[in-house]
Amino acid sequence: MFRSFPSAQVCASLTFAFVIVQILTGCVASNFGPDPIRMDETDSTSGIAVFSISAGKSNISNYSIKIVQNEYEMKGAMEVNVRRPDAKNDSVFTFYRAIVLPAGEYRIYGWTMTSVQGRSEQKYFPKGNFSIPFTIRGGQINYLGDYRGVTNNALKNSLFGRSSNSYFIVSNHFQENLNDMKTKFPNLEIEEALSEIPDFATYNNIYSGMYLKGVQIPVY
Repeated sequence: MFRSFPSAQVCASLTFAFVIVQILTGCVASNFGPDPIRMDETDSTSGIAVFSISAGKSNISNYSIKIVQNEYEMKGAMEVNVRRPDAKNDSVFTFYRAIVLPAGEYRIYGWTMTSVQGRSEQKYFPKGNFSIPFTIRGGQINYLGDYRGVTNNALKNSLFGRSSNSYFIVSNHFQENLNDMKTKFPNLEIEEALSEIPDFATYNNIYSGMYLKGVQIPVY
């Protein structure tokens, strides 16, 4: 009897699905202490995505930026959990993350911010659909930028449900955060990272709720 094996495409999809599971579980790790992630420069089929999510005065406990790999339509997220949201002062905390992703073309298609108060949960999300592309280059460290979540309590009703004036300000903080990233990822040559910040300037729209610093900053 011959044993049936999955096709190469199915195998690749399963591999990517496993990586996405790693994303979803790995991004909730503590922000403190060094990350042991390493770069395999001989593996051109995958690269490392480095990014940060910043949180200011807010009761938000989870920031999640939804991504999808175009070829296999496999979905995942760049996210952090803030165990103790800081709603009392204006301090900004930055959480650094590095994840291994298959090389290829991606897009950001959504995001959520989640606030948990007692037994109730409130989710904030974009006002409409959008698609913002970026690339992960194999055998490379790919810097995707810093994502600062901004929110308030002014809720509105929209065609897509309940939304708010929440949004992300995306910035290139590579040089500013370089020393912190070197400390966080001691096994990576962060100085060699490629700038692969998603193309917000070209593909952004008024519904995305994601704004490249200096471009289309919302005024409320």
